[in-house]
Amino acid sequence: MHPPDDNLLSPAAIADPQSFFRRLREHDPVLWSERHKVWMVTAHADVQRLFQDQNMSSGRMISGFRKRIQAQHGPLVQHAMGLLDGWMLLNDPPAHGRLRDPVRKAFAPSVVAQLAPRISQHCQALLDQLDPSCDLVADFCRPLTSLVICELLGVDPAEKDFLSDWARAFGRLIYGTSSRDGDYIKAAAVMGDQFYERFSRHLEQRSSEPRADLLSHLLKAGNDESWTHNELIGTCSMLLFAGHDTTSALIASSVHALLQALHPEGPCAHGCSGSGECNPLTGECACDKGFSGPRCEMGGCPNGCSGNGRCVAPTIPLAAISRAPHTISHPSNSEHGVGRLSGMAAAGGCECDAQHTGHDCSLLRCPSNCHGHGTCVNGTCVCDAGYQGDACDYAECMPPCRNGGVCAGGGVFRCGVGFIGHDCSIPHSGGGSDSSDSSS
Repeated sequence: MHPPDDNLLSPAAIADPQSFFRRLREHDPVLWSERHKVWMVTAHADVQRLFQDQNMSSGRMISGFRKRIQAQHGPLVQHAMGLLDGWMLLNDPPAHGRLRDPVRKAFAPSVVAQLAPRISQHCQALLDQLDPSCDLVADFCRPLTSLVICELLGVDPAEKDFLSDWARAFGRLIYGTSSRDGDYIKAAAVMGDQFYERFSRHLEQRSSEPRADLLSHLLKAGNDESWTHNELIGTCSMLLFAGHDTTSALIASSVHALLQALHPEGPCAHGCSGSGECNPLTGECACDKGFSGPRCEMGGCPNGCSGNGRCVAPTIPLAAISRAPHTISHPSNSEHGVGRLSGMAAAGGCECDAQHTGHDCSLLRCPSNCHGHGTCVNGTCVCDAGYQGDACDYAECMPPCRNGGVCAGGGVFRCGVGFIGHDCSIPHSGGGSDSSDSSS
């Protein structure tokens, strides 16, 4: 049987590591990889047994790797290789225990509990900045882990970008890349030099001014355990790498697994009709302006109906509308303010509430629609000639009333004292009446 691809950095392995390792395990649970120059053990029982086997060694592996790199590149990688002195996982007992115990004590539950409020604050601040099209790893996972490591070590948060970049670049050394790759060696060498210089300075400051942070704790522990300078700085680099890279990957992988469980068919499985963008966190469509609905399938609703109505679905598909040789019109004074498709079925639009009208429900309705005797201008009736009143519901008196008379509406005059007539123009003093009504 032809062996499966064993490239740990292949797109298939990164996209679906479970299937990748299952294929390796089914082919051979103990497989020699010529590409990576290692034995790949993929069965849980075998891995557990090897971890407990005292004949296995981490130190022998890293020793051969260092000798090969240093023989080829010499002083260029001095600091990068020196950092590995403090990586407990690359050392066998008793050196492993000597490097591990002080770090284990520094991560006591009480110490971690004190960090919890600050971690929560960082999480909330970063979440508040996310938008539906965010890159979760770049915009949340990496910044969060960098900020927490800065808090833990007692390093200025302004250095978080450097620490994040360092972890990514140094990962090429840890995870393995061909030693013939010149760019890889140069990048590892530069990052080794920069980290060594920065943290030598930080530790020198803590030596004269101890603080209640991990760097001060490690400095004291290093003196008690007779750590070398390389071991001390290397331990800092291991904590940074482990706390940043693995935690960032864990958060991203957890969110990915959660989304797969919530949306097994994939977020926005039915698409967003070309009128919106899928939010992978919620599995819902963030619709473009003028569109709404679960799949952004409801269109023709400009300005979201101005908050004064609801968007109604088209009674024919949007795709059919786009192919039809008709135009969509939006009568500004229609009964419901709903756009229609040139005498055909509704193409979707705003259904305004009782107080508003217009194609986007931005206009106020007029009382009784001005009784058909005027024009509604954003809630105010501009009456036609011969009509008056807030709703154009009174006919004007023609001709105008004279001598202090008033038009009582409906074309009826109410004359002042001493006058009568259709226009209150005739003097009158009889009958003791103060006024007389007359129709125009």
